[in-house]
Amino acid sequence: YTVLMAQGYVPNAMNMWSSTLDELSRYHERILAGQEGADTPPMQHQPLFGIGHPIHTDLRELVGEFYLSQAALLGERTAQLHQSLGEATDMPAFQPEPFSALYLRSLFQSMRALTRRTFQHLRTAGDHLAPDLQSRVHDLVAQEPVLIDYLRSLLSGRIDAMKIRIHGDYHLAQVLYTGKDFLIIDFEGEPSRALSERKIKHSPFKDVAGMIRSFHYVAHLSLTASPAIRPEDAQYLK
Repeated sequence: YTVLMAQGYVPNAMNMWSSTLDELSRYHERILAGQEGADTPPMQHQPLFGIGHPIHTDLRELVGEFYLSQAALLGERTAQLHQSLGEATDMPAFQPEPFSALYLRSLFQSMRALTRRTFQHLRTAGDHLAPDLQSRVHDLVAQEPVLIDYLRSLLSGRIDAMKIRIHGDYHLAQVLYTGKDFLIIDFEGEPSRALSERKIKHSPFKDVAGMIRSFHYVAHLSLTASPAIRPEDAQYLK
């Protein structure tokens, strides 16, 4: 068993989670300062693979070029991380593997079990929510069979790609900003999972999805948990 691990100390300004909270605070201030007599630039709700299109000029000014450049650099470093993990072919534990039929069935069963647990939590929590939310939860819960049928498509096709070892717990707090670049830390995987599960190879998009979820979560938290934002301001900022 590993009883001790030593790591080199890397001076850093803060992690990307804290940096994003700071930038969101300034973004909210700029939005609120211009809400009287000024139109907020349109948000661009696009599919994941369409987000490479240019951002509206006014929106770029509100977000700030510095943070946008940080986000772009994080995307580059994320790609380089997975490229490095996928090229470590001299170690069997890191060699890329194809998506076999057995793996896809296991993936489907795991996702189906998670979906059922999640919807059961929704049913349990629905009785304690406000009436308008209860209606929305009821409509969502009714879609459980539709979602499971969609997941079942994993069993009828094939994935022409390779799965690799990934970070496994990739989010904004796992990225340190040194002032010029990023350092990705904490490669032990998701702490709540068994070590054997953390070693399982996956699509690198699982890490990408975790990071996108982290951006969504920090944006939501900055509105709901900040003592500096009044409820009426939070409603406007949404």
